[in-house]
Amino acid sequence: MFKYASVNEYTMRLAFFMILLLLFVVGCSNNVVEESVELEPIKVGVVGPFAGPIAFYGERMRDGFEMALEEINSLGGVNGRLIELVYEDDGCRPQNTVNAVHKLVEMDDVVALLGPFCGSSVKAAANLVDEKKVFLITPGDNFGKLTKYYFSTRFLIGREGEELAKVAFESGVRKVGVIHIDNDWAQAYIGAFGSTLRNLGGELTVVESYDYSDSDFRTRLAKISESGADAILVLYGRGGLIFNQMRELGLNLTLLSDMAVEEPYEIQGAASADEGVLYVYSGIVDKGFESEFMSRYNRSSGIVNRDSYDALMILKNALVKCENSKFNSDCLGAYVAMLRNYQGASGVLDYDSVTGGFGKVLAPKVIRNSIPMAYS
Repeated sequence: MFKYASVNEYTMRLAFFMILLLLFVVGCSNNVVEESVELEPIKVGVVGPFAGPIAFYGERMRDGFEMALEEINSLGGVNGRLIELVYEDDGCRPQNTVNAVHKLVEMDDVVALLGPFCGSSVKAAANLVDEKKVFLITPGDNFGKLTKYYFSTRFLIGREGEELAKVAFESGVRKVGVIHIDNDWAQAYIGAFGSTLRNLGGELTVVESYDYSDSDFRTRLAKISESGADAILVLYGRGGLIFNQMRELGLNLTLLSDMAVEEPYEIQGAASADEGVLYVYSGIVDKGFESEFMSRYNRSSGIVNRDSYDALMILKNALVKCENSKFNSDCLGAYVAMLRNYQGASGVLDYDSVTGGFGKVLAPKVIRNSIPMAYS
């Protein structure tokens, strides 16, 4: 009996020990689950033209964002929390932009926004994020300091227009006809270009607008020719199509355009019709970035790629700085406003809180045999 009781007691003790061990293991497992929940990703909304007639801009935004995202998350994200990008297409339509921002902020619970890209969409988003107190940094059009929570890594629209007018006038241009996409970016560009040209002694002869869906520009080109213009300014890079139609009509005008003419798809689209196009461009590229970009995509980077990469990298640094404030938009904005001597894909960036720009240097360029080169 004594022996039997001892075995039974041993068995009960062993069972009790196993129960304690099981509870310990389960408790540890719960801690792991709880910890993984605490380290859920940080959601960032992205708005841009990812479908439709100018989806190539959205593709270049995505290329820059995804390159930055891979780099950030491979190094642990924001103090162990990975960044997750939530994409919404707006087709560069302001109402679509507003709808996308509402969804991302109210339904997806993003902490900040990247994009949009096009001028009128940028303005719509800038006003809305101030209302909602959500931080936004875009690689798209830079109107300067529009609202409190809006920032852009692009060079200033006004600066580009002013510098191109100076280059055109110095090259002998005096009368310029304009064909432009009908949005706020083009209006800001024309305002800066026209004002500078008039101050120098030149003039705008005809200003014609078009929509994204337009493909026949011959009537507009004829009006510009009849106006006595000696140059044509094409705004928003439909240059390939417009320049070709100009050549077909036998018009011999000096060609002026915006920075988009240097993007690879524009050069290919214009073929030989792009010969002699004058524009200004921020061509400073970090060698390390360019090497990584070339390795990843097997092509050279463009402005949109670099500005997109910089936008997400700057946002990531702001998120790290503002983690204790739960990514408060005022904190994120204050970080960017104080940014100085930042080494980005587009060179060293210094934010100017007065102009809303990063002090990017613009230089005149020309297309020769479909190759961009310095203009002098």
